[in-house]
Amino acid sequence: MSYGIPIQIKHHREEIFGPYKVTTEILKCAKESVIFMNCLPADRSEEQSKEVVDGPHSIIFDQAENRLYAQKAILLFLDGFCEKEMKKKIVRFNLNDLIS
Repeated sequence: MSYGIPIQIKHHREEIFGPYKVTTEILKCAKESVIFMNCLPADRSEEQSKEVVDGPHSIIFDQAENRLYAQKAILLFLDGFCEKEMKKKIVRFNLNDLIS
């Protein structure tokens, strides 16, 4: 499911995707080493059951923490890239002022 969808569409999607909800019964069919991941936010009743999200196979908070560090790294990379580009523009601007 998605957040922020109109209520009419939400009911229709619940009918379609309801059978694919991850539950403890489904996890029992998997290997004992199964890992449950979700990119968050997770509604503990729609896409997966509360028992799965909070259960021993869930690593959703570890996943969210790792995503946080990855997003911070991207921001730092972009910040450095933008800073370098701004320095180039400043140097070009100053050189143009000197030439004119």
